Amino acid sequence: MRLLLTMAWRNLGRRPMRTFLTMSAMAGATAVLITALCMLFGMIWDLFSAATENYHGHAVVAASRYLDERHIQLALDESRPPLGILGSPEVEGRAARLRGFGLLSAGGAREGAGRGWSPLARCRNACGAREGAGLGTESQSQPAEFLGVDPAAERLVSRLPGRVAEGRFLAGSGKREMVLGAGLARRLAAGLGSDIAVMGQAADGSIAAERFTVVGILDGGDKLRDSTLALVGLRDLQEMLVLEGKVHEWVVRLKEPLKAKAWAERVSDPRSGVEVAPWNRFLPQMSEMFNMIRLLRGIYAAIFYFAVVLVATNTMYMALLERIREFAVMGALGLRASRLASLVLMEALLLSSGSALAGGCLGSLAVLRLQEHPLDFRRTITSITWAGATLQPVYRTVFAWEHVLFPVAVTAVIGVAVALLPAWKLGRTRPVDILREV
Repeated sequence: MRLLLTMAWRNLGRRPMRTFLTMSAMAGATAVLITALCMLFGMIWDLFSAATENYHGHAVVAASRYLDERHIQLALDESRPPLGILGSPEVEGRAARLRGFGLLSAGGAREGAGRGWSPLARCRNACGAREGAGLGTESQSQPAEFLGVDPAAERLVSRLPGRVAEGRFLAGSGKREMVLGAGLARRLAAGLGSDIAVMGQAADGSIAAERFTVVGILDGGDKLRDSTLALVGLRDLQEMLVLEGKVHEWVVRLKEPLKAKAWAERVSDPRSGVEVAPWNRFLPQMSEMFNMIRLLRGIYAAIFYFAVVLVATNTMYMALLERIREFAVMGALGLRASRLASLVLMEALLLSSGSALAGGCLGSLAVLRLQEHPLDFRRTITSITWAGATLQPVYRTVFAWEHVLFPVAVTAVIGVAVALLPAWKLGRTRPVDILREV
């Protein structure tokens, strides 16, 4: 074996330019494929992160039937979270949320201060009536979804605090502050410092009315959601909806979000009265997109390696034809045909392995470079919204071992595979026939 390895190494060095060009083609194809796969994965990962971390989270823990019915009374006790689920090692962060629905109006008149409004004044402000005193502007009511959050905990599970385009995020609960979606703020003609009157129905059937001050304008990337979403403090919404100490859901951030479905199935218990829903349930399009990646990976590999096969096959056959007399002489001197075939395969193994390692290193360096310094085309290409998220024309790579090891392994295997036919042909040829012809 050592003798064959030495001979194979020397044979590759006898034609350095041919060896270099062949290795360059194979290594270049491997590096380009690694970069393309990691860039494709980076695009999908950015879209996935925007869709899950801007609003939904990686998974949601809620009372049974709440995610289907959205009934206000299907709430969990905040003081007794399902620690068997939320405390699992896969959970990286969690945050409680409360939801409500109702009408918002901006620019209504003040009658009294704070919670001292009369019921008549609350109705007038919520329905958009014109008042001649106070602010003296006309208010147009808009339907909205109220999302009560704990500002500190929300930073652990979502990007909502960082998506504030104007003003700031909520400072805390109990301060009657509100962050409006950009589209909802335009519809209400509201800005920073505006007074917002809120009217809805509380859990006990009474009218839920409150007044908030706008401290921020949210640009979450989803125009449809931004036109209906209003963020308030968790304690404020609990008091308004008469749901003190209750939450509708716990939003979970996982260490491995792509395995959210398996995690949800493992921790779920139908007898507990708690439902665990992974992001796949809220974003089925994104789930299908990840399935499509596997297909695209195979297509990309087929395209790139078709060229690699042609180059490698041509090199192996040219080497066989140029050295056919040499092989015949070695056979006539007593070297068995199996040993000659092994020599050809050893050369192919050295060539393909070196190409694979070189291509893997070059591809990894390119991936790491583009991961830190992505290609930014925002000046020439507009963003697109899909599956509840906005994809910016900023193309970066995401390093993943499977997208590096797969091309490297295939390159090494292909180099040996294309040498099987020349080795087989050489093993079946008699040296005397070759010497007679040449």
